[in-house]
Amino acid sequence: MGACFSVSDVVKLLGVTRKALRVWEDHGLVHPGRNASGYRVYTEDDLLRAFETWHLQSIGFSLDSVKSYFSVFERLESENRIPDDTPIASLYKDLSSIYAQHKEKLEKQISRVFNRMDETLASLDFYSDAPTSWRGQDKTSQSANAAIINLPRPWKGERFDLRDIQLLNYITGSLESGKTQLARRLFLSISGRACFIDASHAMHYRYDDSSPESSAICLPSESRVDTVVANLIADGATESEALRRRVQSIERAIEARYDPVFIDDVENDLDLPTQRALRRHFLALTKSGGPCLFLVTCSSVIVDLAAVGPNEKIIFCPSNHSSPICVLSQPGSPGYEALTMSLVSPDVDRNEFVLASAQQSRSKAQTR
Repeated sequence: MGACFSVSDVVKLLGVTRKALRVWEDHGLVHPGRNASGYRVYTEDDLLRAFETWHLQSIGFSLDSVKSYFSVFERLESENRIPDDTPIASLYKDLSSIYAQHKEKLEKQISRVFNRMDETLASLDFYSDAPTSWRGQDKTSQSANAAIINLPRPWKGERFDLRDIQLLNYITGSLESGKTQLARRLFLSISGRACFIDASHAMHYRYDDSSPESSAICLPSESRVDTVVANLIADGATESEALRRRVQSIERAIEARYDPVFIDDVENDLDLPTQRALRRHFLALTKSGGPCLFLVTCSSVIVDLAAVGPNEKIIFCPSNHSSPICVLSQPGSPGYEALTMSLVSPDVDRNEFVLASAQQSRSKAQTR
């Protein structure tokens, strides 16, 4: 039988762990015997096979590939063709196939690494060239098409790169998805004379303090506000104090030449016909040289998926607080189904929707 080695001997000789030996045995790669006391013992052949297994794994072979490698020799041995009468061509062909598969796997891994390196270098070039390419431009032109931020809570500070900012941008998601926090972080980070209009409470105004003109407060003329409100009513909107406050705040931003303008909870206290008219007004406003708009909303009328055009962008905040994504308004596109489920019709009572969503969240928490 020759020399026998215990598990401890093999661990010391090969520098492997007991767990590795157990895994190799479970996969049929080594076949230790048992002594009279029931402990595992390894012959010299077992030791050699364990060494080959360790070597093949060290160069990247999976356990299945190692098993295929050994099966070639086991098959030839069962045919009594080892060692002297083994056809070299047959053995070479079988082993070459195994090594070729491993080589292909390694090449794919190398290709993925190089692709990631290329993407990293491209991003590095883009950001390192930014100070030179933006030199001499004003802040608004620098931020015309992109914004880079670290996401606020409820996220964990992940980097968010918003490219291709459009004239009309929707920040949407279900309740507590973080859409308002995202809008505020963009507002505070984006270059230009930005302002933030909060329509979820009594209207209040925020603007970029870094602008030298920020101290000047411009109020729109009442006649201008009356004209815009009258046009909206003629387009189907319902006259209300909420509509007038909304128009007054937007016209105030235009008068002060703020760009971009963020409006949080833009649909609050507005019925369906008013939301439709306001959406058309926003489109006309941006196309006629008005400011870039960021609308924070969960209204299926404001974010009309069937009517989203090329100058509009949807930024969706998933309810599981994974990173925000830009979603195309085409069925089947990534995030589209989750987006449609997060949008709410104005016909749904807001308070009922809030209570139902809260109850649903509590139910999910209790089932975990």
